[in-house]
Amino acid sequence: MPDFMPHGYCFQWDPLVLWLHVISDGIIVLSYFCIPVALVYLARKRRDLPFNWIFWMFALFIMGCGATHLLEIWTIWHANYLLSGIVKAITAVASAATAILLIPLIPKVIALPSGDQLHAVTYELRLQVIERERAEEKVASTQAERERVQAALAEHQCALEDLQLAQSALHRSQGQLTAIIQSAMDAIITIDEDQRVVIFNAAAEKMFGCTLAEATGKSLERFIPQRFHQGHAEHIHRFAHTGVSNRAMAAQGAIWGVRSNGEEFPLEASISQVQSGSRKLFTVILRDITEQKRIALALAEQAEELALSRRSLEVQTLMLQSVLDSISEGLVAADETGKFILWNPAATRIIGLGAANVPPEQWTDHYGTYLPDTVTPFPPEQNPLLRAIRGEACTAEMYVRNAKLEIGVWIESSASPLKGKDGVARGGVVAFRNVTQRRLHEREIRKLNDELEARVIERTVALQAANHELEAFTYSVSHDLRAPLRHISGFSRILLEDFAPSLPAEAQRHLQRIAQGAARMGKLVDELLNLARVGRQSLTIEPTRLSSIVQDVLALLEPEIAGRNVEWKISDLPVLECDSILVRQVFQNLIHNALKYSRPRSPAVIEIGQTEKNGQPVIFISDNGVGFSMKYADKLFGVFQRLHRAEEFEGTGVGLAIVQRIIHKHGGRVWAEAEIDRGATFYFTLGSCEHSESKTIAAAATSGDRT
Repeated sequence: MPDFMPHGYCFQWDPLVLWLHVISDGIIVLSYFCIPVALVYLARKRRDLPFNWIFWMFALFIMGCGATHLLEIWTIWHANYLLSGIVKAITAVASAATAILLIPLIPKVIALPSGDQLHAVTYELRLQVIERERAEEKVASTQAERERVQAALAEHQCALEDLQLAQSALHRSQGQLTAIIQSAMDAIITIDEDQRVVIFNAAAEKMFGCTLAEATGKSLERFIPQRFHQGHAEHIHRFAHTGVSNRAMAAQGAIWGVRSNGEEFPLEASISQVQSGSRKLFTVILRDITEQKRIALALAEQAEELALSRRSLEVQTLMLQSVLDSISEGLVAADETGKFILWNPAATRIIGLGAANVPPEQWTDHYGTYLPDTVTPFPPEQNPLLRAIRGEACTAEMYVRNAKLEIGVWIESSASPLKGKDGVARGGVVAFRNVTQRRLHEREIRKLNDELEARVIERTVALQAANHELEAFTYSVSHDLRAPLRHISGFSRILLEDFAPSLPAEAQRHLQRIAQGAARMGKLVDELLNLARVGRQSLTIEPTRLSSIVQDVLALLEPEIAGRNVEWKISDLPVLECDSILVRQVFQNLIHNALKYSRPRSPAVIEIGQTEKNGQPVIFISDNGVGFSMKYADKLFGVFQRLHRAEEFEGTGVGLAIVQRIIHKHGGRVWAEAEIDRGATFYFTLGSCEHSESKTIAAAATSGDRT
């Protein structure tokens, strides 16, 4: 395909002209795409409109027009003029087709009735309705006149009253018969020789769902399923020639009827015949036996379910017996009199004896049960199974020794009562297992634990002695270093003050470094002395209000806070049992660290509060300072361990070690969570001091190793 230039070159890529065309064509495309949607929606919603297909044609060519404008935008940057021409050709075809179809449509649209014409037709229809209503009124008046004539005829019938009086006696007897028939619980139907219904009582109406008016004069076969029509007709014909006047109920066995809704149902029937003048009448008495059939079917199903349940019970009984035979625990059950009703094989293996017909008072002697001391016979009234029979649930451990056991066995039992549906105890059941091996293992474990405890005590004493010696050595060394350090610092200061003018600049710098190093070494010695004092100092435990300690520490650190923008968030802290002097040192070190490492922040946010973990109060101090990486958290509380350079933040690396030593001395724990440039939070607990001594020893050993 030849390479064409995009349309933008025609605009010389002038932004004003280019975007004028793009925006204009874009708005046209949007409008052209919205109009077809509206036309299609109208055509689908108003399918009753004549010629609604023209809306689809308009939607098609308008959509094509929108596509051509869309390609006008496309060809500004892409020279796809063939595609543009194809879309224009499709649009041209759609436009031409719409125009061609629109021309013959115009006369048809013009021929449609206008609104005025429709109003005129409606008016004519209303006039016709009024005329019809008037005609109906005339018909109604004619009907009323007819009723008046009928009333006059009724007056003339008064002359027939004598005849009616003569027939009244007959009517009364017929009424009594009708009342009897209508009140009967069974359906009574009388038919003639043509099997046409003559009498149809209320019970028959209810049974067949058919009124008297609907049944009278109709064939009886209407109430008989189609498949029985031929046999029923033959039966009636034979019965008419037998000379028998009636047959008892159910003599004909069960037959079937059909209700007016097509539902078939079983019946029991009796039939009789009488001669009335020249015709013979047949009366059938019917009884619906649907409920009887349902009950019989339900009984049959219940019998089948009972048989299945019996077979299932037998299977479950075999399964239960198999389970009882295979379980390793002994299982024994007895009724309320103490007679054994269950004794599985595992019980025989464990105890050595099977179920014996002996009274409960003799169970201890017969089976050889003893208290855990293996000497005292087990009290019969405390036997778990006997207690379960009395309605108690209990557990017990006993020793069994009898002639059938080579060696005695320890058993662990659990008993509970057997209760009936009424909740009354009907006996008891006990499950027990052989725990002899476990008792032997426990004895061995106790022996090993005793030996281990003795070793721990020996090593603890040795460790205590070593830690005391180490603390004494640290204190002695730190104390002895202070005098030489003072001499170094003092003489270097004298040299700088007295001989500075005569000394070279490099010598002065060396002396300044000596003085600074001596000062830093002095601080380190002081910190080591503090650390040693913490290890040697005994605890003075008393109820301490931590909030008061925090306020005292803040007052002490006021010179460091002055001139800084610090936002304090201090919650109410609890009263705890602790050494107030040492805990004040903890707060002082942690708050001092929070102030130091939040120095680059303005404002510095420091929060002091409490939370709870495993039911124990946890104190925390957090800041928004520089933080640290958690991968160095294991070095945090070591002596002389620093996570920041001395040029950035001053310090000796001993403060957190002192905090850890004090917390461990109180039997608590201390830890930290932090992120780089997002601050740090230090947590600590002041646990029970019962085990603080051993924890302090371990902490001292750890600190000694790090030192």
